[in-house]
Amino acid sequence: PAAAPPRAILLAVVGISPAILTETVWALAQGDDRHPPVIPDEVVAITTRQGRDKINAQLLSDASAGDGRSIWQSLRQALLGTEAATDPRLTLRVEIIARPNPQTGQWMLLEDILSPEDNLAAAEFIFQHVRTHSSANDTRLIASLAGGRKTMSSLLHAAFSHLARPQDRLTHILVNAPYD
Repeated sequence: PAAAPPRAILLAVVGISPAILTETVWALAQGDDRHPPVIPDEVVAITTRQGRDKINAQLLSDASAGDGRSIWQSLRQALLGTEAATDPRLTLRVEIIARPNPQTGQWMLLEDILSPEDNLAAAEFIFQHVRTHSSANDTRLIASLAGGRKTMSSLLHAAFSHLARPQDRLTHILVNAPYD
């Protein structure tokens, strides 16, 4: 029997404009002249607490699509069709960047990236996620550097440049008016 195709993992840095996730997923599902359509099995959003709150409010709240479903549910329905309720693809996982807090001796979730210590924590967090997903034999990593702070995009690009394999893909999307 033929080997199963690798799982497609979309790893995206996300700031306070979480629509970048839905825009990227939609663009990947449409494909282009150089790349066939792909629907990610898993979507990993690397963000801060502010970003998580925006993702929850704008993509995951039940009424965000206007029909009682969330925007994320509507996107899954549009791309996966009648099988959306049983298809495990397009599973969203939100990962919040954290760093040790020497005062408390605990890890703290970053509200934002505002200091050199926060930036170092973001770098280590992003590199670890790229390393994890690019070292798994059964995955294909698709990284989107279109969202988040510029430092997050730069860190993702650097990690991808060092750790990605030939089957992995780095993306950026531009959205036309009036959707931008």
